[in-house]
Amino acid sequence: MLGHRLITRQTSKDGILVQKIMIAESVDIVRETYVCILMDRQHNGPVLIASPAGGMDIEAVAEKYPEQIKTITLDIYHGIDDEIAKDVCVFLGFSDTDILKKAIYELKSLWKLFVDIDALQVEINPLVETIDKQIVAVDAKIAFDDNAQFRQQDLFALEDISEKDPREVDASRFNLNYIGMDGNIGCLGKVLNVN
Repeated sequence: MLGHRLITRQTSKDGILVQKIMIAESVDIVRETYVCILMDRQHNGPVLIASPAGGMDIEAVAEKYPEQIKTITLDIYHGIDDEIAKDVCVFLGFSDTDILKKAIYELKSLWKLFVDIDALQVEINPLVETIDKQIVAVDAKIAFDDNAQFRQQDLFALEDISEKDPREVDASRFNLNYIGMDGNIGCLGKVLNVN
């Protein structure tokens, strides 16, 4: 894999050159679930999305099996309490008392992480139950709010720009957003006169 190009739905058609790999301890999975907290414009704030069908493309699950998706609008100041966490964890299928307690704890911890790091999205796919009765986030995706960079300087210092489009990196140095596109694209800008 090292030195080869990885092509997925989340990369360009040319893919990304694999320069690093992460090796993690293997877990024996009993069940896979999906959990995501994200800032949603339609709900004007954070929402929790959960599905007992984890480890899969969540968009495909939503299209084919909409009943397997639970969406809860969250109060930014209240977050995920015991009641919400228990309701979601039962929906996910965590029924054993010990496992249910651990799943509730993980879900509440996920909310704390979301708030503490000024995230726009924290997606766990899959959040699994293991043979030894643990709850483990096997894979995660986190998107950060660029407007919170002044509060999250340590996190933003970890950014690896080697996989980004160099044009986007150059634009960001001047606080500009650049999105490279194919085809005949026009750009419209507006200059504001401030007296």
